[in-house]
Amino acid sequence: NARSNAGAGISSKFSIANFEKLKFENSVAKENGGVFHSITSQLFMYMVNVQNVSAIHGGTLYAESSTIHLEKSNVSESKAMLTGGAFAVKHCSLNVSAMILSASISLRGGMAYLSQQSKFTMLDSVVNNSNANNKGGLVYLTEKSTLFMTNTTASKMSAFERGGAFY
Repeated sequence: NARSNAGAGISSKFSIANFEKLKFENSVAKENGGVFHSITSQLFMYMVNVQNVSAIHGGTLYAESSTIHLEKSNVSESKAMLTGGAFAVKHCSLNVSAMILSASISLRGGMAYLSQQSKFTMLDSVVNNSNANNKGGLVYLTEKSTLFMTNTTASKMSAFERGGAFY
């Protein structure tokens, strides 16, 4: 259990960090990144399990001007009040592979909110029950952001206003 203003588990600024076989439960960030908060960093995460986390932006992860790699990980019950139920990224490269994500929710971008030319690549993953109370049940993209999904299954997505899957 952890509470903080940003990155209740880990906050990284101007650094390169590797994390393997970590588990985070019941973490709350008052502002950004329920577990991870990254500014101008490179994060490599392998076999990370996250459950029942929340923040205003990026229930699990909030990042700016960073490169994030997340592999063979599980995220469940990730909530953000405003953007990115699991991930909120600004001018970032977010690469996810062999991930299982379930029960993520936010106002915009049930699973992910991408802004300022962010690039999100998702490979060989499963997403279940991703919901937005406004737009983009799965992903909300803004400002020339790009999304690449390959061999990924997404089910039970919804958005109250627009874009049950993508907006």
